[in-house]
Amino acid sequence: VKSNDLFQEYKIWLVENGFKNMEYNVTKFGRELKKFDGIEKKRKPNGMTYVFDFECLKKYLIDKKYLEE
Repeated sequence: VKSNDLFQEYKIWLVENGFKNMEYNVTKFGRELKKFDGIEKKRKPNGMTYVFDFECLKKYLIDKKYLEE
């Protein structure tokens, strides 16, 4: 997923879910994503992208109690 596309989708999600006054830019968003296991940032010829390992990410979210099994 292209990093800018993911960030734009995140901003839409924030609005649709009633989050206001969230001061995120693409850099801060990227720093937050680095904290999650299963998300890897890669440089491609067409820009930065995120690669998701959904099984690893799911395990991380369950372990951190962000998601129920």
